[in-house]
Amino acid sequence: TNIKDLEFDPYYVDAKLMAPLQLRKLTLMSKRNAIAIMKTQPNLESLNLTRALIGDDDFLYICKMKKLQSLKLWVDIISYEILHNLRNLENLRELSVNYDRLVVEYVTTLSTIFHPHLTKLEIEFPKLKIQPEHFVAISTNFPNVQHLIVKCQSIGVIGIILQYFRNIKTLSFDCDSDSVKVVNFPINDIVNRNLRELYIQDAPYNNPAKDQFQSTQTLTSLIKNSLPNLEKLKIENILALNSPFFEEILDGN
Repeated sequence: TNIKDLEFDPYYVDAKLMAPLQLRKLTLMSKRNAIAIMKTQPNLESLNLTRALIGDDDFLYICKMKKLQSLKLWVDIISYEILHNLRNLENLRELSVNYDRLVVEYVTTLSTIFHPHLTKLEIEFPKLKIQPEHFVAISTNFPNVQHLIVKCQSIGVIGIILQYFRNIKTLSFDCDSDSVKVVNFPINDIVNRNLRELYIQDAPYNNPAKDQFQSTQTLTSLIKNSLPNLEKLKIENILALNSPFFEEILDGN
């Protein structure tokens, strides 16, 4: 009963054996027996199901767990029509949604969920090109997000994110694709004074050199001119990041 944090595969476990535990954090490595086990743990505050591909019934049950503060989900086989039930988790502070298919309705539905108390949001949809208007809507419905993790197809939305997520202190942005359409996204007068930590990873391996160069040039300008209070910077796989660009980023900061 002293164990508060448990990570395991419940495949062969009789849920009744879990009843004496008083868990606060639970990570399940498969979905079998998931509901039965969660019913024995009414005080769960953190639930990680990124490796347990749950379905609609499991999801709807989770959305009734009022004490949950942190939830991590892989939503590939959850119907996008019921995602709005996440708004029932009134105590939720951290949400991670992973998705590996090409159905844009998941993003559209997510962008309509109003959750003013959420402070950490992770959206990992590596195969989708999330449109700027979706991020604008998400920023409106999740107004107090301070830590944002994004994995999607288009590096061109990073300017929109910095413009509309005014309260973020940490941004991790991963454009993980070998066929990214790099655009010269406008930065104009974007200034985000709250951002302290920025992590950028790009993988435009099949993009023409001129697109890689243009993208890096714009990112350099964004980092130098739009983030005056940046304290920590991590860059990976920005292939056109040469010495002049790097010196420009560091100059005077």
